[in-house]
Amino acid sequence: EQRGQNLQRASRVAARRLEHLYYKTNRDMLALARYALITQAKEAKDAKDAAAAASSSSSTGVVATITTTPSTPTLSASSGAELANSLSNVVVDQKLIYRLATMIYAHGDDRLKARAMMCHIYYLAIHEKFYEARDLMLMSRLQESIQFTDIPTQILYNRTMAQLGLCAFRSGLIPEAHSCLSELFAQNKIKELLAQGLGAVRYNQERNPEQEKIEKKRQAPYHMHINLELLECVHLISAMLLEVPNMAANAFDPKKRVISKKFRSIMDYFDRLPFIGPPESTRDHVHAAAKALFAGDWKTAERLLVGLKAWNLLPNPDAV
Repeated sequence: EQRGQNLQRASRVAARRLEHLYYKTNRDMLALARYALITQAKEAKDAKDAAAAASSSSSTGVVATITTTPSTPTLSASSGAELANSLSNVVVDQKLIYRLATMIYAHGDDRLKARAMMCHIYYLAIHEKFYEARDLMLMSRLQESIQFTDIPTQILYNRTMAQLGLCAFRSGLIPEAHSCLSELFAQNKIKELLAQGLGAVRYNQERNPEQEKIEKKRQAPYHMHINLELLECVHLISAMLLEVPNMAANAFDPKKRVISKKFRSIMDYFDRLPFIGPPESTRDHVHAAAKALFAGDWKTAERLLVGLKAWNLLPNPDAV
């Protein structure tokens, strides 16, 4: 019995450590560690120069004025081994994530198991392993039981599905990306679903202070945010690539099959406008590209989509 209690406590510790690691990519960790080492080397060099200047001024009896000029931090060649050793220690290994998740699967309660599964899927998604992440999601059958969990767990599920959709898009799997993101954009509550902002209040309603306080506590830290502009761009492009051929193929079918209601509503909104200016936002670019595709002008559609600024938010925009 004592061993079982210790294993349960160990699973809670593993869950806490997993939730501190699952959203970090090796690229970000390496960049942070390298900058920290370079900054540390620069501060040590400045302190050494200041001490040398102070000792020389005290020996000559002349008060020296030390001025420092900002410079780009650099790392000396002698610190190369230290840099390599430190960078290798900060990399989040997939084996570590797997060991932590396995510990929780074996000895954690149902809530910890569900959260560990979603953290594992999230980690695989941000490291371009879509099929492994998808298989874990399907085997866990979280879609059937997520509505009965607490709100923080539902938020983690929404964030996991968002990263799964981004991973599918980066891998060129357009239908899978659309299916992952379509539920998040079904209603205009993407900020609330990802815990990256409070929802808008209607003009005839007032926000409850207690409810607002609770919602603010649930907000994700800024360094864990998923870019909403990139999410909208990926969702709309995926919907356009699926819906435009579907609309063209079923133009005269009385039972029209709708793939993306969100994309259809955007197209209907722009069609009702008396005047449409040059595209500025992401929606404007996607609408103009869809109109170009309907006219058979794929080069214009490509130019409009490639010109979106959201591509720069991807880790490898050229490959995508």
